[in-house]
Amino acid sequence: MSSAAEMVERCLVAILVGAVVVAVGARYFDRDLSNRFLLDQSLIDRLEELELAQTHANENPSQPHEVRGWDQIPVGQVGGVAMDKNSDLYVFHRAGRVWDYGTFNGNALAHPEQGPIDADVINKWDSRTGNVIDRFGRGKFYMPHGITVDKDGNIWVTDVGLHQVLKFPKGSHDASMVLGEALVFGRDDRHFCKPTDVAVASNGDFFVSDGYCNSRIMRFSSNGTLLKTWGQTPTGAGKLADDEFQIPHSLTLIEETDTICVADRENERIQCFAAGLKDGNRTGTFLRSIPSDHGRIFAISYDPTNHILYAVTGSDPMGVKPPVGLTMNLNGKLLEIWGPTNADFEAPHDLAVSPDGRELYVGDIGPDPVVWKFESRI
Repeated sequence: MSSAAEMVERCLVAILVGAVVVAVGARYFDRDLSNRFLLDQSLIDRLEELELAQTHANENPSQPHEVRGWDQIPVGQVGGVAMDKNSDLYVFHRAGRVWDYGTFNGNALAHPEQGPIDADVINKWDSRTGNVIDRFGRGKFYMPHGITVDKDGNIWVTDVGLHQVLKFPKGSHDASMVLGEALVFGRDDRHFCKPTDVAVASNGDFFVSDGYCNSRIMRFSSNGTLLKTWGQTPTGAGKLADDEFQIPHSLTLIEETDTICVADRENERIQCFAAGLKDGNRTGTFLRSIPSDHGRIFAISYDPTNHILYAVTGSDPMGVKPPVGLTMNLNGKLLEIWGPTNADFEAPHDLAVSPDGRELYVGDIGPDPVVWKFESRI
């Protein structure tokens, strides 16, 4: 920011602070004058935005900004986005199929006779141009959700209609590992119920958030052996427990601190636990909670280059809190609120960070599905 712009910004902050003081003072010392000096809520909101922007400018100058005019092919509802080590982008979408109120009958698909989606729903894009490098998945999926690419280029996906987790080796269009029973939900060690996401460690172990109905996190060895399960559905009695999840919707692994974080969507918080990669006995040990003041947390992603955590929120049921992007440090301190330049997110559902931390991609599942691209000012 230029010195002139900084001076204008500081003057505006000073004016706003003065207005706040006058208005609050009038309210306190003379209630009869309250109607004359009522404090405009928009004034408070603007002041908070300016204070946050100034704090962010001092602490983290990498504010994401939208890349406009970025070309991309049309997609259906975007379940997940992911990036590989070469900065190629993977998009897992639903083509012409839509998840709406009639899609499920309880936890089972209401119309399994529709069969799998007749389209290639796993797309690999050149992140610079949006051009398609590869696509596959026709006739394999019912309701795509999460996607992850591990350090070796293997693709991991979850399908909430199939109730399965699948692994596709690098360069292959055929799954080498399938966990869960197709179209059958359950809560035992061999079944999932609408699993949402996968996080893969460098040693090959992986974590699954399961999911819309099981409210649990599961850790598996690289060969698919279940190692640990934790989490429970909220009881509604008293204070929410640390391991009570209401739709664990997204995962991010922070290997440098041996931490796995969970987007606990409907509880509007991020819950972080010991991953136990160094000591398996610690897997699932609660570490910290990061509450959200901006509504439901749909997705989280860790940037190991800049050591920051990104999140996207969805609109709340009452429509009061609009969906936004959030940048936080590892202690949960909010550094930035961001989003599209001349529009609003409709329903951000997932996000991915490039290996160098310079690019962010947000998959929006709204009525007009899109993948937003942002760049950080590093």
